[in-house]
Amino acid sequence: MFMAAAQLNAILSAARAGRVNRVGVLEPVRVELRAWPWLCDALGHVNNARYLDLADLGRGAWLARTGLLTRVLRQRYSFLVAGTSIVYRREIPRFAAFALETQVVGYDERWLSFSVTFLVRHNDGVERVAARAIVRGQIRGKAGAVSPLTLSRDLALTAPSTPPPDLTAAWHAQDSLVDAIRARDGRSEPPAT
Repeated sequence: MFMAAAQLNAILSAARAGRVNRVGVLEPVRVELRAWPWLCDALGHVNNARYLDLADLGRGAWLARTGLLTRVLRQRYSFLVAGTSIVYRREIPRFAAFALETQVVGYDERWLSFSVTFLVRHNDGVERVAARAIVRGQIRGKAGAVSPLTLSRDLALTAPSTPPPDLTAAWHAQDSLVDAIRARDGRSEPPAT
């Protein structure tokens, strides 16, 4: 994970120095990476658990490229992951170059969701999806949950988005799982916000 962290540090340093190309908050942010051995398992490809680490890296790059990093740090906001749905399609072999694309794909009064797509280039030169994750979470501040809509000036979000069908299905699956866990544990109260 050292090289991925080094990549993020380079992005953050460039952002602090004002040398990073800014993008809009709803545009995808792309990070070029390599499958170093410490990201891989004994089978010679990126380990499934590392994808979640890399998704965090993508959100950090998104904050830097959108120009929100300074505001987030100043307000001491954090992104608390509430659920992740990921589908693995192709392996990313050891030492392979790959790209990570992160984009906001849905939001409402409570949740902010990112799509994180892992792209690997094959021998024919074509980039193909290796994995895709939907990460849903809350923005948290000193006083608790912060609605993405209250951050509309910073995030350029004006109204709840209509999430794509695959995101809606992922949300419902996550909600059903949380409901099942609460029922099993005898907790019927709503989660704290």
